[in-house]
Amino acid sequence: MNRKHYMVVTGFLTFFLVLSLLFIHTYFNHRAFMEATNQCYDNDGMPEVEKSILSMNWSVICHP
Repeated sequence: MNRKHYMVVTGFLTFFLVLSLLFIHTYFNHRAFMEATNQCYDNDGMPEVEKSILSMNWSVICHP
């Protein structure tokens, strides 16, 4: 296997790994967000979503 072929394969695997990790992170983040929202509704509250700059960090505040 020559060097160019090795670089293409390495680049593809790196891209696939990063994409997979982003998907996994998004899945678990969404799952935690929905659990917090559902717990608020279960306690007869009204959830409020707060987002930070660029929507990187989301939080749920439960108002009675």
